Amino acid sequence: MKRKAFLTIAGCTVKRFDNMQLRDQLPFRPQFGAFGEDAKAEYAQADYSVMDAFRMRVFLDAAENKGLSVEAAKYIAGNCERALRGASAVGGDGDLWIFYAQGRAFQPEDGGDAITGRTLGAGTLDTLAEFVAAKVDRDETQFLALINASLASRHVLGSAVKAGLINVAIEDVWMGDYRTTGAEG
Repeated sequence: MKRKAFLTIAGCTVKRFDNMQLRDQLPFRPQFGAFGEDAKAEYAQADYSVMDAFRMRVFLDAAENKGLSVEAAKYIAGNCERALRGASAVGGDGDLWIFYAQGRAFQPEDGGDAITGRTLGAGTLDTLAEFVAAKVDRDETQFLALINASLASRHVLGSAVKAGLINVAIEDVWMGDYRTTGAEG
């Protein structure tokens, strides 16, 4: 789908998208046609997927609603699909959530850039304690953030159906390869 439709279903403004693109903050890379020298025009004409829209929605939820840094939100949105696919196989009732634990930044001995430990997982709220016990170093973790992946998925897929971009039974984005109907404008 083209950028206008993508932005509609992701819930993002053109101005915000352009600013994110200029700052290399997008949590995905769209499918470009012939490479050009004008990056802004290239992003405007690129093809975007429903999964790109989901990643953008997760990014916005993490950065705006959770107040996470842009880098943390980009990491979460860019890497959440694998965690969600693994969690969805586990089953359970209720929404699926993305669990993000961020550790303290530490300076490597070689004097390079500071490194921040991150742990990403997904599951229902019933599995949060299990995630924390198995994956989170309590002495080094600064904070834990939760992003409702099911809510983001419902937003994107519901908007896509309403806009006539897809016409399938709605299930979570990460469970299917959604193709647009060609009415994306």
